[in-house]
Amino acid sequence: MSLIKNLGSMYQTELYLKAFKALSNPDRFNIVQWLLEPKKNFFSEKVDIEKEGVTINMIMQKVGLSQSVTSQHIQQLEDAGIVTCERKAQFRMCKVNKSYTKQLFESLADLF
Repeated sequence: MSLIKNLGSMYQTELYLKAFKALSNPDRFNIVQWLLEPKKNFFSEKVDIEKEGVTINMIMQKVGLSQSVTSQHIQQLEDAGIVTCERKAQFRMCKVNKSYTKQLFESLADLF
């Protein structure tokens, strides 16, 4: 039986492939790992980063890339559903979409 048939639908296949593509870049993979433990990897006196998320500027400083490249990485992760971003004043607060990623990878694990 083909992998496509096992996945159940083309939509589900697209979700898996989008997630894998987003995570295939080492910088994006690292960003997700850092966002999984924001208090360990980022610091802010102004916001509760565990609850509200991390700014793109914080991520940019940690990853060592320009603001535009960092924003593009975040956008790909957001498009894949792995990261959510919410605007707060002039900042975009980013965090891992834990419920979605858990569901995505549990359903993927069921295939094997």
